[in-house]
Amino acid sequence: MTAEERRDLPALYNRYKVSELYSNISDKFDWMQYMNLLFVDTEFKFVEDTEVVVYAPDFLRKMAERVAVTPPRVLANYLVWRITEYRITNLPQALIDIENKFYRVAYSIPEEPPRWLSCVNYVNGVLGYAVGRLFVDKYFKEDSKIAMAAMTKEVRKAFDGHLSQTDWMDSATKMLAREKLAEMNNHIGYPDWLHNDTALRLRYDGLEFEADTYFHNHLNWLKWVEQKSLKKITEPVKRDRWFVAPAVIDAYYHDELNTIVLPAGALQPPFYHKEQPMSLNYGGIGSFIGHSITHGFDDIGRFFDKDGNIGQWWDDKTLASFLAKTKCMIDQYSSYKVEEVDKYVDGENTLAENIADNGAIKTSYEAFQKHEEANGPGQRLPGLVQYNSKQLFFLNLAQVDCTVDRLSSLKDQVTAGYHTPGKWRVIGSISNSPEFAKAFSCPVGSVMNPVDKCNIW
Repeated sequence: MTAEERRDLPALYNRYKVSELYSNISDKFDWMQYMNLLFVDTEFKFVEDTEVVVYAPDFLRKMAERVAVTPPRVLANYLVWRITEYRITNLPQALIDIENKFYRVAYSIPEEPPRWLSCVNYVNGVLGYAVGRLFVDKYFKEDSKIAMAAMTKEVRKAFDGHLSQTDWMDSATKMLAREKLAEMNNHIGYPDWLHNDTALRLRYDGLEFEADTYFHNHLNWLKWVEQKSLKKITEPVKRDRWFVAPAVIDAYYHDELNTIVLPAGALQPPFYHKEQPMSLNYGGIGSFIGHSITHGFDDIGRFFDKDGNIGQWWDDKTLASFLAKTKCMIDQYSSYKVEEVDKYVDGENTLAENIADNGAIKTSYEAFQKHEEANGPGQRLPGLVQYNSKQLFFLNLAQVDCTVDRLSSLKDQVTAGYHTPGKWRVIGSISNSPEFAKAFSCPVGSVMNPVDKCNIW
Protein backbone atom coordinates (compact mmCIF):
# COMPACT_ATOMS: atom_id res chain seq x y z
CA MET A 1 0.00 0.00 0.00
CA THR A 2 1.46 3.33 -1.04
CA ALA A 3 1.54 6.41 1.19
CA GLU A 4 -1.08 8.03 -1.05
CA GLU A 5 -3.39 5.01 -0.69
CA ARG A 6 -2.95 5.08 3.08
CA ARG A 7 -4.07 8.72 3.17
CA ASP A 8 -7.33 7.91 1.37
CA LEU A 9 -7.97 4.34 2.44
CA PRO A 10 -11.78 4.38 2.04
CA ALA A 11 -11.31 4.94 -1.69
CA LEU A 12 -9.81 1.45 -1.94
CA TYR A 13 -12.96 -0.12 -0.51
CA ASN A 14 -15.14 0.52 -3.56
CA ARG A 15 -18.52 -1.18 -3.88
CA TYR A 16 -19.52 -2.34 -7.38
CA LYS A 17 -22.21 -4.38 -9.00
CA VAL A 18 -20.69 -7.35 -10.77
CA SER A 19 -21.99 -6.06 -14.10
CA GLU A 20 -20.04 -2.82 -13.61
CA LEU A 21 -16.78 -4.75 -13.39
CA TYR A 22 -17.03 -6.32 -16.82
CA SER A 23 -19.21 -3.82 -18.70
CA ASN A 24 -16.24 -2.53 -20.70
CA ILE A 25 -14.43 -5.85 -21.06
CA SER A 26 -14.43 -8.11 -24.08
CA ASP A 27 -16.87 -11.01 -23.97
CA LYS A 28 -13.83 -13.30 -24.19
CA PHE A 29 -13.40 -12.87 -20.46
CA ASP A 30 -16.68 -13.57 -18.65
CA TRP A 31 -16.45 -12.21 -15.10
CA MET A 32 -19.75 -13.75 -14.06
CA GLN A 33 -18.67 -17.22 -15.14
CA TYR A 34 -15.29 -16.85 -13.47
CA MET A 35 -16.71 -15.72 -10.13
CA ASN A 36 -19.38 -18.39 -10.04
CA LEU A 37 -16.76 -21.03 -10.77
CA LEU A 38 -14.91 -19.89 -7.66
CA PHE A 39 -18.06 -20.41 -5.60
CA VAL A 40 -19.22 -23.61 -7.33
CA ASP A 41 -19.12 -25.65 -4.10
CA THR A 42 -21.21 -23.11 -2.19
CA GLU A 43 -24.88 -22.23 -2.39
CA PHE A 44 -24.07 -18.68 -3.43
CA LYS A 45 -24.49 -17.46 -7.00
CA PHE A 46 -23.44 -14.12 -8.48
CA VAL A 47 -25.88 -12.19 -10.65
CA GLU A 48 -25.38 -8.88 -12.40
CA ASP A 49 -26.77 -6.85 -9.48
CA THR A 50 -24.65 -8.58 -6.82
CA GLU A 51 -22.59 -6.00 -4.93
CA VAL A 52 -18.95 -6.70 -4.16
CA VAL A 53 -16.11 -4.72 -2.56
CA VAL A 54 -13.19 -4.26 -4.94
CA TYR A 55 -9.82 -2.94 -3.76
CA ALA A 56 -8.31 -2.37 -7.22
CA PRO A 57 -10.97 -2.05 -9.95
CA ASP A 58 -8.63 -0.47 -12.49
CA PHE A 59 -6.17 -3.34 -12.10
CA LEU A 60 -8.92 -5.92 -12.58
CA ARG A 61 -10.22 -4.23 -15.71
CA LYS A 62 -6.75 -3.93 -17.24
CA MET A 63 -5.89 -7.48 -16.27
CA ALA A 64 -9.08 -8.78 -17.89
CA GLU A 65 -8.33 -6.84 -21.07
CA ARG A 66 -4.82 -8.32 -21.14
CA VAL A 67 -6.16 -11.85 -20.62
CA ALA A 68 -8.58 -11.38 -23.51
CA VAL A 69 -5.78 -10.68 -26.02
CA THR A 70 -3.15 -13.12 -24.69
CA PRO A 71 -2.73 -16.49 -26.50
CA PRO A 72 -4.17 -19.43 -24.51
CA ARG A 73 -0.80 -21.23 -24.52
CA VAL A 74 0.89 -18.26 -22.82
CA LEU A 75 -1.87 -18.10 -20.23
CA ALA A 76 -1.58 -21.84 -19.57
CA ASN A 77 2.20 -21.64 -19.19
CA TYR A 78 1.90 -18.66 -16.86
CA LEU A 79 -0.69 -20.35 -14.65
CA VAL A 80 1.29 -23.58 -14.41
CA TRP A 81 4.45 -21.69 -13.49
CA ARG A 82 2.70 -19.58 -10.84
CA ILE A 83 1.18 -22.69 -9.27
CA THR A 84 4.57 -24.42 -9.34
CA GLU A 85 6.27 -21.38 -7.81
CA TYR A 86 3.82 -21.26 -4.91
CA ARG A 87 4.08 -25.00 -4.29
CA ILE A 88 7.85 -25.48 -4.62
CA THR A 89 8.21 -26.13 -0.89
CA ASN A 90 5.81 -29.08 -1.31
CA LEU A 91 7.62 -30.54 -4.33
CA PRO A 92 10.70 -32.80 -4.67
CA GLN A 93 14.09 -31.76 -3.27
CA ALA A 94 15.51 -30.89 -6.70
CA LEU A 95 13.12 -27.95 -7.02
CA ILE A 96 13.56 -26.96 -3.38
CA ASP A 97 17.34 -26.81 -3.97
CA ILE A 98 16.80 -24.36 -6.84
CA GLU A 99 14.65 -22.14 -4.66
CA ASN A 100 17.19 -22.26 -1.81
CA LYS A 101 19.97 -21.31 -4.21
CA PHE A 102 17.97 -18.27 -5.28
CA TYR A 103 17.41 -17.19 -1.67
CA ARG A 104 21.10 -17.61 -0.87
CA VAL A 105 21.99 -15.21 -3.67
CA ALA A 106 19.12 -12.76 -3.25
CA TYR A 107 18.99 -12.56 0.55
CA SER A 108 22.37 -13.93 1.68
CA ILE A 109 20.67 -16.80 3.52
CA PRO A 110 23.53 -19.25 4.16
CA GLU A 111 21.58 -22.51 4.24
CA GLU A 112 18.09 -23.94 4.32
CA PRO A 113 16.49 -24.64 7.70
CA PRO A 114 16.84 -28.18 9.07
CA ARG A 115 14.22 -30.62 7.87
CA TRP A 116 12.68 -31.07 11.31
CA LEU A 117 12.07 -27.33 11.62
CA SER A 118 10.43 -27.15 8.20
CA CYS A 119 8.18 -30.05 9.13
CA VAL A 120 7.20 -28.55 12.49
CA ASN A 121 6.43 -25.18 10.90
CA TYR A 122 4.40 -26.88 8.18
CA VAL A 123 2.26 -28.88 10.60
CA ASN A 124 1.72 -25.81 12.77
CA GLY A 125 0.71 -23.91 9.66
CA VAL A 126 -1.95 -26.35 8.48
CA LEU A 127 -3.10 -27.79 11.84
CA GLY A 128 -2.45 -24.80 14.05
CA TYR A 129 -5.19 -25.38 16.60
CA ALA A 130 -4.36 -29.07 17.06
CA VAL A 131 -0.68 -28.18 17.57
CA GLY A 132 -1.75 -25.25 19.74
CA ARG A 133 -3.65 -27.60 22.03
CA LEU A 134 -0.47 -29.61 22.64
CA PHE A 135 1.58 -26.43 23.16
CA VAL A 136 -0.90 -24.87 25.56
CA ASP A 137 -1.30 -28.06 27.61
CA LYS A 138 2.44 -28.25 28.18
CA TYR A 139 3.67 -24.66 28.25
CA PHE A 140 0.83 -22.20 28.87
CA LYS A 141 -1.25 -22.48 31.99
CA GLU A 142 -4.61 -20.94 32.75
CA ASP A 143 -3.18 -18.58 35.36
CA SER A 144 -0.99 -16.96 32.69
CA LYS A 145 -4.05 -16.28 30.57
CA ILE A 146 -5.83 -14.73 33.54
CA ALA A 147 -2.78 -12.57 34.36
CA MET A 148 -2.55 -11.42 30.74
CA ALA A 149 -6.24 -10.47 30.70
CA ALA A 150 -5.65 -8.34 33.81
CA MET A 151 -2.60 -6.64 32.27
CA THR A 152 -4.50 -5.96 29.05
CA LYS A 153 -7.30 -4.36 31.09
CA GLU A 154 -4.82 -2.06 32.84
CA VAL A 155 -3.10 -1.01 29.61
CA ARG A 156 -6.46 -0.31 27.98
CA LYS A 157 -7.46 1.75 30.99
CA ALA A 158 -4.29 3.83 30.61
CA PHE A 159 -4.99 4.41 26.91
CA ASP A 160 -8.57 5.43 27.70
CA GLY A 161 -7.14 8.00 30.08
CA HIS A 162 -5.01 9.41 27.28
CA LEU A 163 -8.07 9.60 25.03
CA SER A 164 -10.01 11.43 27.71
CA GLN A 165 -7.24 14.00 28.20
CA THR A 166 -6.44 14.54 24.52
CA ASP A 167 -6.80 18.25 23.76
CA TRP A 168 -6.68 18.05 19.96
CA MET A 169 -9.83 15.94 19.50
CA ASP A 170 -13.31 17.41 19.48
CA SER A 171 -15.75 15.96 22.02
CA ALA A 172 -17.86 14.01 19.47
CA THR A 173 -14.86 12.29 17.88
CA LYS A 174 -13.39 11.61 21.32
CA MET A 175 -16.61 9.91 22.39
CA LEU A 176 -16.59 7.68 19.30
CA ALA A 177 -12.92 6.84 19.86
CA ARG A 178 -13.58 5.81 23.46
CA GLU A 179 -16.49 3.68 22.26
CA LYS A 180 -14.17 1.96 19.81
CA LEU A 181 -11.68 1.25 22.58
CA ALA A 182 -14.45 -0.12 24.82
CA GLU A 183 -15.62 -2.44 22.00
CA MET A 184 -12.11 -3.74 21.27
CA ASN A 185 -11.92 -7.54 21.56
CA ASN A 186 -9.04 -9.35 23.27
CA HIS A 187 -7.81 -12.69 21.95
CA ILE A 188 -5.37 -13.82 24.62
CA GLY A 189 -3.45 -17.09 24.57
CA TYR A 190 -5.98 -19.42 23.00
CA PRO A 191 -9.74 -19.70 22.36
CA ASP A 192 -11.87 -21.04 25.20
CA TRP A 193 -13.06 -23.94 23.05
CA LEU A 194 -9.52 -25.28 22.53
CA HIS A 195 -9.85 -27.78 25.41
CA ASN A 196 -13.19 -29.03 24.13
CA ASP A 197 -12.34 -32.18 22.13
CA THR A 198 -15.59 -32.06 20.16
CA ALA A 199 -15.11 -28.43 19.17
CA LEU A 200 -11.51 -29.10 18.17
CA ARG A 201 -12.53 -32.01 15.94
CA LEU A 202 -15.26 -29.91 14.33
CA ARG A 203 -12.62 -27.31 13.50
CA TYR A 204 -11.17 -29.83 11.02
CA ASP A 205 -14.43 -31.36 9.85
CA GLY A 206 -14.14 -32.42 6.21
CA LEU A 207 -10.33 -32.33 6.09
CA GLU A 208 -8.72 -35.63 5.11
CA PHE A 209 -5.05 -36.58 5.30
CA GLU A 210 -3.31 -39.84 4.41
CA ALA A 211 0.00 -41.02 5.84
CA ASP A 212 1.79 -41.46 2.50
CA THR A 213 0.36 -38.78 0.17
CA TYR A 214 2.04 -35.55 1.25
CA PHE A 215 1.47 -33.46 -1.88
CA HIS A 216 -2.09 -34.68 -2.28
CA ASN A 217 -2.68 -33.89 1.41
CA HIS A 218 -1.58 -30.33 0.84
CA LEU A 219 -3.89 -29.88 -2.15
CA ASN A 220 -6.74 -31.24 -0.03
CA TRP A 221 -5.90 -28.73 2.68
CA LEU A 222 -5.77 -25.80 0.24
CA LYS A 223 -9.16 -26.73 -1.20
CA TRP A 224 -10.65 -27.24 2.28
CA VAL A 225 -9.42 -23.83 3.48
CA GLU A 226 -10.75 -22.01 0.42
CA GLN A 227 -14.13 -23.72 0.58
CA LYS A 228 -14.54 -22.83 4.25
CA SER A 229 -13.67 -19.23 3.44
CA LEU A 230 -15.96 -18.94 0.42
CA LYS A 231 -18.93 -20.40 2.30
CA LYS A 232 -18.76 -17.50 4.75
CA ILE A 233 -19.80 -15.00 2.07
CA THR A 234 -23.42 -14.86 3.26
CA GLU A 235 -22.63 -15.15 6.98
CA PRO A 236 -22.52 -12.13 9.28
CA VAL A 237 -19.04 -11.14 10.47
CA LYS A 238 -18.19 -12.80 13.78
CA ARG A 239 -15.97 -10.27 15.49
CA ASP A 240 -15.18 -12.66 18.33
CA ARG A 241 -13.91 -15.48 16.10
CA TRP A 242 -10.33 -16.66 16.46
CA PHE A 243 -8.21 -16.43 13.33
CA VAL A 244 -4.67 -17.20 14.53
CA ALA A 245 -3.27 -20.41 16.00
CA PRO A 246 -2.09 -20.40 19.64
CA ALA A 247 1.51 -21.54 19.03
CA VAL A 248 2.42 -18.47 16.97
CA ILE A 249 4.95 -15.85 18.04
CA ASP A 250 3.17 -12.68 17.05
CA ALA A 251 0.93 -9.96 18.43
CA TYR A 252 -1.12 -7.52 16.40
CA TYR A 253 -4.33 -5.59 15.90
CA HIS A 254 -7.02 -6.52 13.35
CA ASP A 255 -8.69 -3.37 11.98
CA GLU A 256 -11.81 -4.92 10.49
CA LEU A 257 -12.56 -7.00 13.60
CA ASN A 258 -11.37 -4.35 16.08
CA THR A 259 -9.47 -7.08 17.89
CA ILE A 260 -6.15 -7.39 19.74
CA VAL A 261 -4.41 -10.73 19.15
CA LEU A 262 -1.93 -12.11 21.71
CA PRO A 263 -1.33 -15.82 20.98
CA ALA A 264 0.18 -18.10 23.63
CA GLY A 265 3.34 -18.45 21.54
CA ALA A 266 4.14 -14.77 22.08
CA LEU A 267 3.58 -14.95 25.83
CA GLN A 268 7.04 -16.20 26.78
CA PRO A 269 10.37 -14.54 27.63
CA PRO A 270 11.53 -11.94 26.90
CA PHE A 271 7.96 -10.72 26.32
CA TYR A 272 6.29 -12.34 29.30
CA HIS A 273 6.68 -14.90 32.07
CA LYS A 274 4.62 -15.13 35.21
CA GLU A 275 7.76 -15.45 37.35
CA GLN A 276 9.84 -12.63 35.87
CA PRO A 277 9.66 -9.09 37.32
CA MET A 278 6.61 -7.13 36.23
CA SER A 279 8.93 -4.39 34.96
CA LEU A 280 10.02 -6.82 32.26
CA ASN A 281 6.47 -7.98 31.56
CA TYR A 282 5.16 -4.43 31.14
CA GLY A 283 8.20 -3.43 29.07
CA GLY A 284 7.76 -6.55 26.94
CA ILE A 285 4.24 -7.84 26.36
CA GLY A 286 2.69 -4.77 28.00
CA SER A 287 4.22 -2.62 25.29
CA PHE A 288 2.98 -5.11 22.68
CA ILE A 289 -0.52 -4.64 24.07
CA GLY A 290 -0.15 -0.85 24.01
CA HIS A 291 1.25 -1.10 20.47
CA SER A 292 -1.76 -3.12 19.31
CA ILE A 293 -4.28 -0.78 20.96
CA THR A 294 -2.64 2.28 19.41
CA HIS A 295 -2.92 0.71 15.95
CA GLY A 296 -6.66 1.21 16.28
CA PHE A 297 -6.02 4.96 16.19
CA ASP A 298 -3.03 5.34 13.85
CA ASP A 299 -3.10 6.69 10.28
CA ILE A 300 -4.83 3.49 9.10
CA GLY A 301 -6.82 2.51 12.17
CA ARG A 302 -8.49 5.93 12.25
CA PHE A 303 -10.53 4.92 9.21
CA PHE A 304 -12.19 1.97 10.99
CA ASP A 305 -15.00 2.50 13.51
CA LYS A 306 -15.83 0.35 16.55
CA ASP A 307 -17.52 -2.28 14.36
CA GLY A 308 -14.68 -2.45 11.83
CA ASN A 309 -16.57 -0.51 9.17
CA ILE A 310 -14.46 1.84 7.09
CA GLY A 311 -15.18 5.52 6.69
CA GLN A 312 -14.26 9.01 7.87
CA TRP A 313 -15.72 9.23 11.39
CA TRP A 314 -13.29 11.90 12.66
CA ASP A 315 -14.26 15.57 12.71
CA ASP A 316 -12.40 17.61 10.05
CA LYS A 317 -10.71 19.83 12.63
CA THR A 318 -9.60 16.81 14.66
CA LEU A 319 -8.25 15.17 11.52
CA ALA A 320 -6.27 18.29 10.64
CA SER A 321 -4.74 18.33 14.13
CA PHE A 322 -3.87 14.65 13.84
CA LEU A 323 -2.17 15.10 10.47
CA ALA A 324 -0.16 18.03 11.84
CA LYS A 325 1.06 15.83 14.69
CA THR A 326 1.96 13.00 12.33
CA LYS A 327 4.19 15.38 10.34
CA CYS A 328 6.42 15.74 13.40
CA MET A 329 6.85 11.97 13.55
CA ILE A 330 7.33 11.60 9.79
CA ASP A 331 10.10 14.21 9.85
CA GLN A 332 11.70 12.69 12.94
CA TYR A 333 12.04 9.17 11.54
CA SER A 334 12.94 10.38 8.06
CA SER A 335 16.03 12.01 9.59
CA TYR A 336 17.44 8.64 10.67
CA LYS A 337 20.11 7.35 8.34
CA VAL A 338 20.82 3.62 8.33
CA GLU A 339 24.55 3.79 7.72
CA GLU A 340 24.94 0.10 6.88
CA VAL A 341 22.94 0.52 3.66
CA ASP A 342 23.43 4.30 3.18
CA LYS A 343 19.68 4.99 3.18
CA TYR A 344 17.30 7.04 5.27
CA VAL A 345 14.22 5.61 6.99
CA ASP A 346 10.97 6.34 5.14
CA GLY A 347 9.09 8.19 7.88
CA GLU A 348 5.84 8.22 5.92
CA ASN A 349 5.81 4.54 4.99
CA THR A 350 6.62 3.52 8.58
CA LEU A 351 4.24 6.02 10.17
CA ALA A 352 1.60 3.58 11.45
CA GLU A 353 4.17 1.42 13.22
CA ASN A 354 5.98 4.43 14.63
CA ILE A 355 2.74 5.86 16.01
CA ALA A 356 2.02 2.48 17.61
CA ASP A 357 5.55 2.22 19.08
CA ASN A 358 5.30 5.65 20.67
CA GLY A 359 1.81 5.04 22.00
CA ALA A 360 2.93 1.69 23.38
CA ILE A 361 5.60 3.20 25.62
CA LYS A 362 3.40 5.91 27.07
CA THR A 363 0.46 3.58 27.67
CA SER A 364 2.31 0.56 29.03
CA TYR A 365 4.59 2.64 31.25
CA GLU A 366 1.63 4.39 32.82
CA ALA A 367 -0.03 1.03 33.52
CA PHE A 368 3.26 -0.18 35.02
CA GLN A 369 3.44 2.84 37.30
CA LYS A 370 -0.11 2.13 38.52
CA HIS A 371 0.94 -1.45 39.21
CA GLU A 372 3.92 -0.31 41.29
CA GLU A 373 1.83 2.20 43.19
CA ALA A 374 -0.51 -0.63 44.20
CA ASN A 375 2.11 -3.33 44.79
CA GLY A 376 5.31 -1.50 45.68
CA PRO A 377 8.63 -1.22 43.79
CA GLY A 378 9.45 -4.25 41.69
CA GLN A 379 12.39 -6.54 42.27
CA ARG A 380 15.80 -6.02 40.72
CA LEU A 381 17.57 -8.62 38.62
CA PRO A 382 20.54 -10.61 39.94
CA GLY A 383 23.66 -9.38 38.17
CA LEU A 384 21.87 -6.19 37.10
CA VAL A 385 21.09 -4.76 40.52
CA GLN A 386 22.32 -1.32 39.39
CA TYR A 387 19.09 -0.94 37.38
CA ASN A 388 15.85 -0.12 39.17
CA SER A 389 12.46 -1.38 38.00
CA LYS A 390 11.71 1.70 35.89
CA GLN A 391 15.01 1.31 34.04
CA LEU A 392 14.37 -2.42 33.59
CA PHE A 393 11.06 -1.56 31.91
CA PHE A 394 12.89 0.35 29.17
CA LEU A 395 15.73 -2.16 28.91
CA ASN A 396 13.31 -4.99 28.15
CA LEU A 397 11.31 -2.79 25.79
CA ALA A 398 14.51 -2.31 23.81
CA GLN A 399 15.48 -5.97 24.16
CA VAL A 400 12.41 -7.27 22.32
CA ASP A 401 13.36 -5.18 19.27
CA CYS A 402 16.99 -6.30 19.29
CA THR A 403 17.80 -7.83 15.90
CA VAL A 404 20.71 -8.86 13.72
CA ASP A 405 19.98 -8.19 10.05
CA ARG A 406 21.74 -9.21 6.87
CA LEU A 407 22.51 -6.21 4.68
CA SER A 408 20.17 -7.40 1.93
CA SER A 409 17.33 -7.80 4.39
CA LEU A 410 18.07 -4.45 6.03
CA LYS A 411 18.07 -2.75 2.64
CA ASP A 412 14.68 -4.24 1.78
CA GLN A 413 13.33 -3.17 5.15
CA VAL A 414 14.48 0.43 4.74
CA THR A 415 13.31 0.61 1.13
CA ALA A 416 9.86 -0.91 1.43
CA GLY A 417 9.20 -2.10 5.00
CA TYR A 418 6.49 -0.76 7.28
CA HIS A 419 8.69 -1.13 10.38
CA THR A 420 11.61 1.13 11.17
CA PRO A 421 14.79 -0.99 11.60
CA GLY A 422 15.18 -2.16 15.20
CA LYS A 423 17.91 0.26 16.33
CA TRP A 424 16.06 3.35 15.13
CA ARG A 425 12.71 1.93 16.15
CA VAL A 426 13.91 1.91 19.76
CA ILE A 427 15.81 5.22 19.64
CA GLY A 428 12.93 6.99 17.89
CA SER A 429 10.27 5.99 20.38
CA ILE A 430 12.14 6.26 23.68
CA SER A 431 13.69 9.61 22.76
CA ASN A 432 10.10 10.90 22.68
CA SER A 433 9.48 9.58 26.19
CA PRO A 434 9.90 12.01 29.10
CA GLU A 435 9.66 8.99 31.41
CA PHE A 436 12.72 7.40 29.81
CA ALA A 437 14.71 10.62 30.13
CA LYS A 438 13.76 10.84 33.79
CA ALA A 439 14.55 7.17 34.51
CA PHE A 440 18.07 7.48 33.05
CA SER A 441 18.72 11.15 33.92
CA CYS A 442 19.31 12.14 30.30
CA PRO A 443 20.38 15.79 29.96
CA VAL A 444 17.86 18.09 28.29
CA GLY A 445 18.86 18.59 24.66
CA SER A 446 20.78 15.31 24.44
CA VAL A 447 20.08 12.74 21.69
CA MET A 448 17.86 10.70 23.97
CA ASN A 449 16.11 13.71 25.50
CA PRO A 450 15.52 16.28 22.75
CA VAL A 451 13.78 19.50 23.67
CA ASP A 452 11.13 19.03 20.98
CA LYS A 453 9.44 15.64 21.21
CA CYS A 454 6.78 14.13 18.96
CA ASN A 455 3.61 13.01 20.69
CA ILE A 456 0.28 11.78 19.33
CA TRP A 457 -1.16 9.30 21.81
